[in-house]
Amino acid sequence: RDSNGNSVIHYCCEGGDRSLACLALLLNTRGIDINARNVQGATALHTAARRGYENSMQSLLISGCRRDVQDADGNTALHLAAIFGHRACTEALLHNGADPSVRNNDGMTATDIQTDQGCAPAEGGAACCVIQ
Repeated sequence: RDSNGNSVIHYCCEGGDRSLACLALLLNTRGIDINARNVQGATALHTAARRGYENSMQSLLISGCRRDVQDADGNTALHLAAIFGHRACTEALLHNGADPSVRNNDGMTATDIQTDQGCAPAEGGAACCVIQ
């Protein structure tokens, strides 16, 4: 880990598609902590969601990462995908069991964030990012 608590799995998710082979190798390594948190409480899933790297997210989700870990601000990966306008990531998280009712430290759900930014929630009230 570096001084910010980022592990090699965090860095693989920072690299997006360029680092998918590295991520696949790590995810198949015994003892790797797929839910490792940095000093801000963010996991690799948070990193991929913030960056909009759907393929990295899918790899983590398929490998069984926790979907609703909250960082120091109370944000889940779903919150970050909504905040940064990554529709495909938002949809992937929802299809893989992310909970759209989780509230961050400001009391907001991912749907609230989108509505606050002028976007309408999808059918059923689930977050569906339409921000471009």
